[in-house]
Amino acid sequence: MNTHYDVVLADLKRMKADAEASLATADAGIAAIERLISQNQTSASVTVKNAPAAENFHDYEDQNEDEGVEEASIPERILAFLAENQGQTFTTQEIAESIGSTQVQTVRGALSRLYGKKKIGKYGRGRYRARKPNEPESEQES
Repeated sequence: MNTHYDVVLADLKRMKADAEASLATADAGIAAIERLISQNQTSASVTVKNAPAAENFHDYEDQNEDEGVEEASIPERILAFLAENQGQTFTTQEIAESIGSTQVQTVRGALSRLYGKKKIGKYGRGRYRARKPNEPESEQES
């Protein structure tokens, strides 16, 4: 067999495996949302209606203290944990354990969104910490 064909075949197999992994993640997310909806239709609709933008998490928490909002969201818990541990970097697993979440994929997604919005810093592969004030972006991803 031609060497080129071997390389192309290996690439296609890797692409297929990546696509299957993404599909499994999407299926798990869909199933989780369907469970939430079926568990408490009223609570889910109130949460979606009143859900804050990521940059307003702390304002939302302050406004809704008297409205029975008991548990902070995963992004809120991540931001609070990293703020309490300034200067330290953590893996996704360490952050998940520290905030009391057993859903590492959910934490990973929240970290990715927080990093994309420049709410936290990413230092190396899969290591996160609170973003330093006025920190230039070039220091990240080292």
